[in-house]
Amino acid sequence: MEKRWVLFWVGIFLQGLTASSQVLISGRIIDAVRLTPLAWVHVTHHSSRLITQSLENGQFTLSLPSSSSNDTLLFSLVGYRERRLPVQELLRTRSSTIITLEEQSTILKSVHIRQSKLKERTFGIRKRSPLIHFTDGMFKATDSVEIGQAIMLGQDQSPITSLQLYVTESRKDSASFRIRFYRIKQNQPTDLLWESSVFRRGPIQEGWLRFDLQSANLTLNGTFLAVLELIPEPGSAALKPLSYEIKLGGRSKSFYRKKNSDPWHTPPHHYCLSVTALVNPSLQETEVPETIPVFSLFSKAVADTFHLFVRLPPSYPRSPKRSYPVIYLLDANAYFDQVSELSSSSIPESILVGIGYKDAYLMDSLRIRDYTYPAAPASDSLMLSGGAERFYTFLTTELIPEIDRRYRSIPTNRTLMGHSFGGYFTLYALHKESLGTFVFRNFIAASPSLTYADGYLPQVFRLSSPSTNHFVFLTLGETEGSSATFKDFSEILHKHSTLQIQSKIYPRLDHMGTVLPSFQEGLQLIEK
Repeated sequence: MEKRWVLFWVGIFLQGLTASSQVLISGRIIDAVRLTPLAWVHVTHHSSRLITQSLENGQFTLSLPSSSSNDTLLFSLVGYRERRLPVQELLRTRSSTIITLEEQSTILKSVHIRQSKLKERTFGIRKRSPLIHFTDGMFKATDSVEIGQAIMLGQDQSPITSLQLYVTESRKDSASFRIRFYRIKQNQPTDLLWESSVFRRGPIQEGWLRFDLQSANLTLNGTFLAVLELIPEPGSAALKPLSYEIKLGGRSKSFYRKKNSDPWHTPPHHYCLSVTALVNPSLQETEVPETIPVFSLFSKAVADTFHLFVRLPPSYPRSPKRSYPVIYLLDANAYFDQVSELSSSSIPESILVGIGYKDAYLMDSLRIRDYTYPAAPASDSLMLSGGAERFYTFLTTELIPEIDRRYRSIPTNRTLMGHSFGGYFTLYALHKESLGTFVFRNFIAASPSLTYADGYLPQVFRLSSPSTNHFVFLTLGETEGSSATFKDFSEILHKHSTLQIQSKIYPRLDHMGTVLPSFQEGLQLIEK
């Protein structure tokens, strides 16, 4: 059952160790030259995906299946060379196991700072609404996660003075962080530019959590990624996660990963994370502007006004006689800008129409009203729900005719895509097509809320018989904890011979992490 967006979604991932017996690996990790303990070293056993981190004194402990004696462990820490050691070797010396890691030097280019009067300015996500708060719920207190926000400075080397993250809830527990900066190339984080561990002891107060970096003598320029790693401590399972704010919508670049050996992922939101730097006074504090709706449309069916975002393909103004497929995107207040960039590279020759509300706060409240059917039971505490039939009428009899009137569209080539409850409505619309209509050709349902209303949709599809040929892309995150329901529903759809079904479970991704990968891959499959 999907909770309110103000909390977002917490992916639940419980992986049990089922071996009949276990072996315990422990030791101490130190710097090979200084012989000082190394904290937060990742110790990874790839076969079982088990991972731990060393403590501040360099100590680590990892319990492995007894069958792992022929495997190896990977020791990794940014700034040091990775080291692999056989489990058998570690078992032989378990009483006095010392692992040394060699520092990996990076030669930096010489920098020149212009001798002019500099002014301290803030870059990144620095503005937030005092009335609307959205909190990231993607991670648990036990996750070692890195969150990063793209920062755009000028070409001059500028001293970095601080890094800030907005915390939405005070916490009395201590916390540990690591700050990193990465270069961004081709829209992906690449080279590590700088890192430092910061350990905060004492209460964390609601508001801007500030890390002073003046003593680091760090200078950066151009576009880079400012990263804050949230490091779990002993006893983290009993702590509540650090509650920090996120921003919906906009074209800023944000990234996250759950450990530094993972690839970077793009979240469907942005982190309220910024840096201050001493820059030339002519360099202004700017944020990437959000796309504004092209027009609004009052729906008689829903008795409410919707705000529509539109991106035309690059060739549209140059090809006045050409018509284009149309992609209809739900939850446009949150996803339009990012999907607009995805579609430019994935399927550029289409019209993208985002269906949104006045603002993200109303989207959070009204999406459940419009995307669900039937009405939720009182026990679910959803005040507004069950309006999918009215919303479907709005789409088919009010919005689509308006889009066809305004733009050169191909009526037989429409795609509908949504995530979570939006994915639920996407499948609801697919069900409506089985009743004899043909409105959409393609359906992309990312992490649909299949358990809503006691599994209403799976039950409906068991009894329906789609009579037209549609393409359906159905996805789930591996850590969502509902794979059995997803696989069962996929099998139900595969039994309908008229449907072209492709389903995918994304490894290591949670509920919110599937949004952009699902939309991108779904559009690429449609292109093929």
